[in-house]
Amino acid sequence: MPGEHVFFSFNAATDKDRSIAVSGTPFTLERITMYKRTLPYKIKVENADRKIDSIRAVKGGDTSAVAYLRAERNKNQAYADLMERNVLDTTKSSLNAHQAFMILSRSFLFKEMAGDSMLLVLKSRFPGDTHIQSLTTTTATRIEGLPVNTKAPNIILKDANGIEVAMDKVTYKYLLIDFWASWCKPCREENPYLLKTFNQFKKNGFVILSVSIDKDLAKWKDAIRADGTSQFIQLIDTNANKSIYLKEYNLFGIPNNFLINEKGNIVAEGLNGDRLYNEVSKFMSAIK
Repeated sequence: MPGEHVFFSFNAATDKDRSIAVSGTPFTLERITMYKRTLPYKIKVENADRKIDSIRAVKGGDTSAVAYLRAERNKNQAYADLMERNVLDTTKSSLNAHQAFMILSRSFLFKEMAGDSMLLVLKSRFPGDTHIQSLTTTTATRIEGLPVNTKAPNIILKDANGIEVAMDKVTYKYLLIDFWASWCKPCREENPYLLKTFNQFKKNGFVILSVSIDKDLAKWKDAIRADGTSQFIQLIDTNANKSIYLKEYNLFGIPNNFLINEKGNIVAEGLNGDRLYNEVSKFMSAIK
């Protein structure tokens, strides 16, 4: 907010997780505190989703194990949602209220929380705030990434040899565009899933185009070697903070990816973990 001073600190020598400490105003502290409180529950939700995908990939359909995991997932999601709801109801910061509403509106509990009445109260509390007044109950149905069935914007970047590569010149049946960086731990953790899927379907025309937002070419190349992903089409966008590609694909963070069909249309987005293999398998099996 105007006039506020926010401080960021990070110790590169000792902090292996690359987390940044944020302090400053009471509103900043409120948001960071809520992030830390909800993070353990959100991690449990993500782990449950991955386990469910893995079980379905092996056994197919729903099982008693899937039902149990889904119940645990929903319980943890509900805990995180109730914490966000408390921020929404009590905060004096319109920015924190806006973010809490956006997070809640993507939750499976949103309808049960009576989103319309929640929004009505929020607008009455912040009558002069343009961000709050512009919110609707469908605002956050897709706040990041391009919608399915839209044309994927072309990407033209240089590879590790400094040769310019254009995405629309690549031949494929299905193409996965993967946005990542060497310093992004969650991105690197997705590479085994990418490799598993690539090795299984590359003979059928499945291609991975990796777009790194690294600034250090050496670290980028080292990460490719270390993770064994040199078979992917590896491109780099060293001007990522001003990248037209992050903007065109409506991305605010990494990792993220888009699955593109032969016509250049997006058919799926945000495929992480075993869900990537399952979705690609489904599309590849439909090829005649």
